[in-house]
Amino acid sequence: TLEVPFPPAPDAPSVPDVVASGPLEVLRFQPDGDVDLAPFIALTFNEPMIELATLEELDLADVPVEVTPDIPATAGIDGRWRWIGTRTLRFEVTPSGDAADGNDGLDRLPAATEYAVTVPAGTASVNGAELPDEISFTFTTPAVTVTDVSGLGDSTRLDPVFVATFDQRVAADAIIELIEVESGDVNAVRLATDAEVDADAGAVGRVEGSLDGRAVAFVR
Repeated sequence: TLEVPFPPAPDAPSVPDVVASGPLEVLRFQPDGDVDLAPFIALTFNEPMIELATLEELDLADVPVEVTPDIPATAGIDGRWRWIGTRTLRFEVTPSGDAADGNDGLDRLPAATEYAVTVPAGTASVNGAELPDEISFTFTTPAVTVTDVSGLGDSTRLDPVFVATFDQRVAADAIIELIEVESGDVNAVRLATDAEVDADAGAVGRVEGSLDGRAVAFVR
């Protein structure tokens, strides 16, 4: 309990002049380990890390956290760090697209990624408490899984268009490098053109019936 007048005087500091009684600690953090979804990253400290301020001022405050890989650079998503109160720091993903319209809008960190979150040693609170040792934790989002491959069967045309469907968005240019089709001495494959997909009724149905970015059409 801090005995301070309310409302404070205009020239009063926003945080009382209190000296920390011990070292800075990270009390809680999440997510941790293997997770199905990672809509945010959050850390709570035992001491105030910033002074009380408006929401706009809090958004400009320093973030004493490092994330590897860098989220915006590798994920192609928008997001921001926000202080919730003076002790909890949270990274929130800004949704992109509209999942309700079938666009699979991203409202979470991308899957198939291992993240490392670090708070460097020496990080200080506004009360002067310092973190004696680096704090680091990791979490991993699920790897991509193939849910279906069309164009296979006991009988097929000579120039089939195969469509692989995945449980999350994928980069077609990267996925095609991992696909092999064994047929005699020929196992090279390439992405199907729009014209080749349009000429195959089965392929058209698979591609149009899949969520955005989750179907890869290819030919050998």
